[in-house]
Amino acid sequence: TPEISYDDKGIVIKVPIVEGPRYKIGKVTLEGDLIDKPENLLMLTKLPRQKYLNREELQKDIQRLTEFYQDHGYANVEINPRILESKKEPIADVAYEIRKKEKVYIQRINISGNTKTRDKVIRRELAISEGDMYRTSLLKRSSYNLKRLDYFEKVELETSKGTANNLMELNVKVKEKPTGAISFGAGYSSEESIFAVGQIYQRNFLGKGQKLALQAQLGRETQRYSISFTEPWLMDTHFSLGLDAYNLAYDYDDYTKDSFGGNLRLSYPFGDWSRFYFTYSYEDADITDVAYDAALVIKDQEGKHTKSSVTFALERDTRDHPFLATQGSDNSISIEYAGKALGGDSDFVKYIVNSGWYIPLVWKTVGFIHVKGGYISGSRDDVPLYERFYLGGINSVRGFEYGDVGPQDPETGDDIGGNKFGQVNLEFLFPLLEKMGVRGVIFFDAGNAFDNDEDFDISKFRTSAGGGIRWHSPMGPLRLEWGYNLDKRDDEDQSKWEFSMGLFF
Repeated sequence: TPEISYDDKGIVIKVPIVEGPRYKIGKVTLEGDLIDKPENLLMLTKLPRQKYLNREELQKDIQRLTEFYQDHGYANVEINPRILESKKEPIADVAYEIRKKEKVYIQRINISGNTKTRDKVIRRELAISEGDMYRTSLLKRSSYNLKRLDYFEKVELETSKGTANNLMELNVKVKEKPTGAISFGAGYSSEESIFAVGQIYQRNFLGKGQKLALQAQLGRETQRYSISFTEPWLMDTHFSLGLDAYNLAYDYDDYTKDSFGGNLRLSYPFGDWSRFYFTYSYEDADITDVAYDAALVIKDQEGKHTKSSVTFALERDTRDHPFLATQGSDNSISIEYAGKALGGDSDFVKYIVNSGWYIPLVWKTVGFIHVKGGYISGSRDDVPLYERFYLGGINSVRGFEYGDVGPQDPETGDDIGGNKFGQVNLEFLFPLLEKMGVRGVIFFDAGNAFDNDEDFDISKFRTSAGGGIRWHSPMGPLRLEWGYNLDKRDDEDQSKWEFSMGLFF
């Protein structure tokens, strides 16, 4: 019994505790309504593999068994543990008594809170429909799908009783957040120098889930105008349709490229996480203002070029967020064919593989491993310079100027790009202002591009390290990062600040 006493500070209560014997686990059995073989159900439990009776692990076992039954339609299953202590020795047998009850079906789906987004945009993301059997895994997937849209501040899926014991209503509650932005600003990018940009972006156009973007970018080296539209559910099917058009003028160090073109994009999902893409691209380009002291391979490119190409790509994306991922991966492979048979004068095949993995660590920090590589088959005459691979800058090997990581003309030192490349990016991400979507990053980069007559050689990768800040802002992802060149050459800067608007790796 508790002992009560008094001192100068107040009442002192002492509660004596008698620990008693520590019970080891004996037999663990299942009783009642079994919907699978006992040995299969026991594989869901961890208590049999414990040395001593652990009530916390026992509750986790009940939760795992409950989720298994609920994923087979038994939403109201009851699982009660029975502990049988031996009188001869400190050993306890555990029996899980299971009452599955009736299978439950979704009678009705109620959607609330969507002041802008149309009901059908939400319903088509649900993995479960009215009349379907209740399954917890489908409810979790539905919640995941809605959160990935990035239309809502809050997504809640709750259930309530229907008009019969075997019927249930699903209540989907959302809270809208801004999905569009009109922005004007100025910035600096290692690839495009100083620029001013105006953008109108809406990722939930008219509440239909469509994406519309108009952008104008003016700078010392770049003039770009573009419009992009995406219908993610073409005619209420799983096909996605996208259209892009652009006009671009870019002043490279040794020449100017003026171009206009567009893309027709189609995609179709298969499985839970994968998607197949088809893209047709057309571009007319004019290479002018070639410097008198430019490399011969650059002078040979002067004039008009037409590219007509088709790209086939396969992507598997399991990230929990497109911009602020904490777990999952994004892996893709693409093959682009540009041929004279399609109406252009460029003739090549470009292969690109990309793999990024997010690993949750302690204190809401995340590790990120990114690997990317590519290869172009085709002669120099058939592959425009601007289609070759150039590394350096915020999207490849930070701390270097764009194009400095890769082949250079031996006589002029001009960047001429490679026909193959590889890069590795290692990042440590940590929250700064979590609610605002601001993260810090520490990184290590390595990579290089190689010319047609060079072998791919990892030992020749250039390296850098650094850090920065990323913000998932209303106008899109923003990055400010500093890279330090770890193997500086005489004609290179030791470090470089870089700013970028747009997607991460």
